[in-house]
Amino acid sequence: MTLLRDPAGLLDPYLVTPGDRTPGAVGLEVSAGLFVVTGASMLYAGRRRR
Repeated sequence: MTLLRDPAGLLDPYLVTPGDRTPGAVGLEVSAGLFVVTGASMLYAGRRRR
Protein backbone atom coordinates (compact mmCIF):
# COMPACT_ATOMS: atom_id res chain seq x y z
CA MET A 1 0.00 0.00 0.00
CA THR A 2 1.08 3.54 -0.72
CA LEU A 3 0.04 6.66 1.13
CA LEU A 4 -0.52 9.57 -1.24
CA ARG A 5 -0.61 13.16 -0.04
CA ASP A 6 -1.65 16.30 -1.86
CA PRO A 7 1.32 18.70 -2.09
CA ALA A 8 -1.02 21.70 -2.00
CA GLY A 9 -2.82 20.35 1.07
CA LEU A 10 -6.29 20.62 -0.49
CA LEU A 11 -7.13 16.90 -0.37
CA ASP A 12 -6.96 14.40 2.47
CA PRO A 13 -4.23 11.75 2.26
CA TYR A 14 -5.43 8.36 0.99
CA LEU A 15 -4.12 4.83 0.61
CA VAL A 16 -3.67 3.17 -2.77
CA THR A 17 -3.25 -0.57 -3.07
CA PRO A 18 -1.20 -1.92 -5.98
CA GLY A 19 -3.46 -2.92 -8.87
CA ASP A 20 -6.34 -0.74 -7.69
CA ARG A 21 -7.29 1.13 -10.88
CA THR A 22 -10.93 1.97 -10.13
CA PRO A 23 -11.91 5.51 -11.07
CA GLY A 24 -13.07 7.83 -8.33
CA ALA A 25 -16.86 8.27 -8.09
CA VAL A 26 -16.56 11.96 -7.25
CA GLY A 27 -14.74 12.74 -10.49
CA LEU A 28 -17.43 10.96 -12.47
CA GLU A 29 -20.20 12.91 -10.73
CA VAL A 30 -18.44 16.22 -11.32
CA SER A 31 -17.89 15.39 -14.99
CA ALA A 32 -21.53 14.39 -15.44
CA GLY A 33 -22.70 17.59 -13.72
CA LEU A 34 -20.51 19.77 -15.91
CA PHE A 35 -21.76 17.93 -19.00
CA VAL A 36 -25.39 18.62 -18.03
CA VAL A 37 -24.70 22.29 -17.25
CA THR A 38 -22.88 22.77 -20.55
CA GLY A 39 -25.65 21.05 -22.50
CA ALA A 40 -28.36 23.11 -20.81
CA SER A 41 -26.53 26.38 -21.42
CA MET A 42 -26.01 25.49 -25.10
CA LEU A 43 -29.69 24.66 -25.45
CA TYR A 44 -30.72 27.89 -23.72
CA ALA A 45 -28.36 29.98 -25.87
CA GLY A 46 -29.65 28.32 -29.04
CA ARG A 47 -33.27 28.99 -28.09
CA ARG A 48 -32.58 32.67 -27.34
CA ARG A 49 -31.26 33.40 -30.81
CA ARG A 50 -34.54 32.56 -32.53
